[in-house]
Amino acid sequence: MAAPQVTKGAAGNVIAAGTNLAAGVTNAPTTLDYSADFAARLLVQVTAGGAVSTTAGVEFKAYRGAGSTAAYETVPTIDEVIPVATPSTTTSKTFALDNGQWQFTLTNLDATNAVTVEVTSDVVTGIA
Repeated sequence: MAAPQVTKGAAGNVIAAGTNLAAGVTNAPTTLDYSADFAARLLVQVTAGGAVSTTAGVEFKAYRGAGSTAAYETVPTIDEVIPVATPSTTTSKTFALDNGQWQFTLTNLDATNAVTVEVTSDVVTGIA
């Protein structure tokens, strides 16, 4: 029976562990190209600091690109909030991206407290 071939990425291969996301800040768009692959999975891990506010959470937005010089959507394909409720703990969520070009942003919704983030990618390269 055929099975997917998955290349597992090293932890933090997209955004390194411990990358600070200040209160209320959106990171610069991160661009990923999975045009030669079937799909990818992104594991986004968010670690709260010593305090969290009632607005705590990190918003993940992913935008599909098209064309040889990619033009990206203005309305995200994926728009989800990763809840951050407990100080000094890590919350994680996996997002599935199909093949193609993507950009994503992370926004810290906590206007008072910073968080750290790490993003790891696994890639489905084929079926064997």
